[in-house]
Amino acid sequence: MYNSLLLLLIFTFSVISLPASAVQEKTKSTHCAALDGKLGENGHDGLSDTDCKNGGNGGQGDPNINNGTGGNGGDGAAEGGNGGNGGDGSNG
Repeated sequence: MYNSLLLLLIFTFSVISLPASAVQEKTKSTHCAALDGKLGENGHDGLSDTDCKNGGNGGQGDPNINNGTGGNGGDGAAEGGNGGNGGDGSNG
């Protein structure tokens, strides 16, 4: 009786924890996108001790912001992060 109850609890815990781990992974992947700059803004620097060591990309140029200049990429974190790409300037 205790073995079947134990197996039922293990199965229930496994099924319930699976969606929670999937949501956590999605959160990690969208967090790094927050380092990218908005239109005409510079990207933010990479973060140490996270999965977001690379700097964010600069925002694309907008004719109404900084005369259409694209933002600069953020610097990478000191532990091997790469700098982000600069944003393209706008036409016009």
